[in-house]
Order: sequence, then C-alpha cells, then structure tokens
Amino acid sequence: MDELRRIIGREMPLDQFHLAVRRAAAQVPGISAYGACLVTCSDERLGLVRSGFDRDVATPLISDVTNARDRVFSVSNLCGRLEPASFALIDDHFTRPAGRGARLLVIEVASHVGRIKKDSAYILGQVERFGRQSPCCGALTTLLNPPEATRTVRHPWFEQLNAFFGPVRLKTLRAMDASTRMVAAAIVHSALQAESAVAEVLQSPPATPTDVLLVAGVAVNQQWADGFLPVGYHHVRADAGAARIVAGFSLRTTPEALGIDTSGPRIVVEGGQTMEGVPQVRRREPETSEAPVVEQALAALEGLGPGQREALEQRLDAARDQVESIRHDPSAWRTYSRPILRGLFRGLCVAEPELGLAALLYEGGEKLFSAHKLRQLVGHGPSTADGRRVLHDIEAELQQLNHEDAQQVLDLLLAKKH
Repeated sequence: MDELRRIIGREMPLDQFHLAVRRAAAQVPGISAYGACLVTCSDERLGLVRSGFDRDVATPLISDVTNARDRVFSVSNLCGRLEPASFALIDDHFTRPAGRGARLLVIEVASHVGRIKKDSAYILGQVERFGRQSPCCGALTTLLNPPEATRTVRHPWFEQLNAFFGPVRLKTLRAMDASTRMVAAAIVHSALQAESAVAEVLQSPPATPTDVLLVAGVAVNQQWADGFLPVGYHHVRADAGAARIVAGFSLRTTPEALGIDTSGPRIVVEGGQTMEGVPQVRRREPETSEAPVVEQALAALEGLGPGQREALEQRLDAARDQVESIRHDPSAWRTYSRPILRGLFRGLCVAEPELGLAALLYEGGEKLFSAHKLRQLVGHGPSTADGRRVLHDIEAELQQLNHEDAQQVLDLLLAKKH
C-alpha cells in the first residue's frame, strides 16, 4: 500500500501501474482467494487497459479458474461508471464455498484522457483516429460542452454524470485552461467513481471475510505506449456484515484544488489527502430544527416496530464505528465523509425511506438541500414512486457536498442523543 501511496498523482507507464496494483494485492495478509473487477469507458482506446489488467493483475492473482473468462468482472460504459448495485454482483461472482478463508476483491476504475504531440508541445483531450483529431474522453467532452439534444432527449449516462459532478464543479472545470481542463475532469470523475464504490461497500458489506482494494486513475491514451495517472486507492475490510476503512489516499474532487502540470512528457498532479497522524477533529454539537417539516418527518417514524428500530440502531452504530476509526485524521475524515454518508443514506432509504428523510431534516440537512424537494418528500411520502424519485435526486446531491457539509450532516445524524 505504501507503493500505491507514493505513485498517486505521478503518471507512469501503464504496465508498471498494474504491477504495483498486483504487488499491493499480494501483500495483504491472510488472503486465500481473489476476485477482480475493471470499470472503464467504452472507448476502444481502453483496450490496452483491459488487456493489461487481465494479464498483469487478474491472471497472476486468480490462477485457479478453469476458464479465463471467470477472472474479470468487467464494466464498460460511457465514461466508465460503476453502475449502482454492481458491487453486490462482484461480491456474488467471486464468492467461494464456505471454509475457503478470506478473499480480496481488486476493483480498478479507469477514466481516460487523450494526448497528442505537436512539434514540442503536448495537447491533452485529443487523440488521432484515422488521420484526424478526435475528443478523448468523448463522454467527458460532452459533459463539459453539452449539445442541445441533452435538453430534449433523455441521456441517462449524461444525467448521472451531470448530477454527480454538480453545477459548482462543472462551472469550475469549464472555466479552466484548455491545457488542464480535460485532465482535471478525468481526475475528478475517477475519484468520484471510487467514492461511489466505497459507499456501496459500506452500505452492503460482504457477509464473508473480505478485503476490498479499490484503485482509481486516468489512462493516458496516445500514439506511443499508454500512460496511467494514479488518482487514489482505498482499502476496506469487511467481516460478519460490517465494514471498516483500513487505509486510503486520493486526489481531491475539487478541481481548483488540483495542481496539474502538463508541461512535460508525463502529467504530475498535487492535491492529495491521506490518512496520516494529525490532531483530532472536534465534533460539531448537533441541533435539531423546529421547522414543521421536521416534525412531520419524525412523526412518520413513530410507527416503527421493535425489529425496525433495532435494525436502525445497528446501521447507525456501524456508521459511528466507521467515523470513529478515521476521525482522528482530518485528511481521512475529509476523504471518507461523503462515502460514509452516502452509504448510510442509501441503507436507511432501502430499509425504511422515512428514516432517510428524517436524516436530512436536521439543521445541517435543511441548510444544504432544497426546501422544495424536502416539502415534496413529506407531501408525497418517501415510500411512494414520486417520493423515491426525489430521494434519487437528493442522493446525487450528497456527492456534491463539500467535506465540511458532509461531516456536519454525519455528526448531526449519528449523535447518540438523537
């Protein structure tokens, strides 16, 4: 893991990156079985990433399969997005018979950016296809410069990306210099997708002893050998249906916080956040709001039975344990506040939608989310089809919170006295 930490933000040859991932996976103690998942854009230029991951990571780790196709759970779609609920499928596909011991699931998320060389200068965001320059990544280019059709025709992939990036990040990216804009967009996308994967693991931990190693980065597609810019890694451990964060490091998802140098033959990026020993972060004192909408939401919870209340407390206690394991380190607290909040919110809404609604109606939630949407939720009822659509919108907005706001909502929600 120390090697993964050192290479974050430093572009390197693709095969060297995959060898570093394999070494990190092989050094996790107590592992007797492995699984592998690769998430990439559909672009044909990601073919080298796919073949390299299979050759350099999956094949050496998963040598006990009779059919080579069983080694990699592959997700390929526009821009490279980990589809919701994918982790449950990955978990199932690599579950061995009981008694085989702990396993490690290696998940790589790769966004990408093109690079061409013109004279002595490098141009990012373009590749050469059949004798012409073409945008790369084309999906990220569409996100930053949406065509008119996206206003009138549904593009689910575009809507998902647009919601998760949010208006603040997109405005910042569109204002950036062309020399770094596409690199920044690819970094942010990769880091956000990794956060989504962490949130899924925390929401639905494997029932059997499982380590999850998530690596994220940006493939650099060019006419010569492809490079790879590592963006982050996350190590999560699950046992008996509970998960905790072991270690991690990631570049920021705030575009202006990234110091990107594209002047040389390899990209260099500053702006990471790691789990290091620094002074403890003070908790915020929770306060509830007196607004009528809160009273309505909390009243909806009065009908919960003993079993439902017990399930609620178990989920809240699991989130408290996750927070307490990282709170001593402000960098880790910053990195994982959103994934923990998203995992908790998803779990609450799946188990009992009213709980997810009530969670957002503390003082912090009221300040952060649209009052109109909250009124809609209370009016429709979160268990209705209309209410669930609003919950989907709010879940995407959680990804747009800055870390301080996410921490505040977690503190308010997890306070014992509430």
